[in-house]
Amino acid sequence: MFKQFSLYLIVAGSAALLNFGSRFLYNAFVPFEISVVLAYTTGLIYNYMLSRRFVFEGACSVGKRKQLPVFTVVAMLGLTLTWLGSMEALSVLNSFGPLEERKSQEALAHIAGIGFGFIGNYIGHKYITFRR
Repeated sequence: MFKQFSLYLIVAGSAALLNFGSRFLYNAFVPFEISVVLAYTTGLIYNYMLSRRFVFEGACSVGKRKQLPVFTVVAMLGLTLTWLGSMEALSVLNSFGPLEERKSQEALAHIAGIGFGFIGNYIGHKYITFRR
């Protein structure tokens, strides 16, 4: 279990970095709320490909056509946690008064939201998507 969690930490951590970094790109074109969803989707696709290959490889007896929809449903729950966590964190940060720049508050809020989504995704993928 520790090995699997460690591998998931690496895979999901790199997906989280992709999620976080791509939000800045998306945010140049769309509002923060939408850019969080687009960035999450980018990380979701990356996370699925690497999780299936490296983290839960022994649990991949189910074909991709059946497993990808389940992964997506679990990931949508993770998206909900990420989005709600990001919005709540932004609200809390705003209650302390504005930082010098709103972009800094959004970045910190997004990091907090990714943390909530990470926990939910690991539990969901371990016990639902990639169960043996």
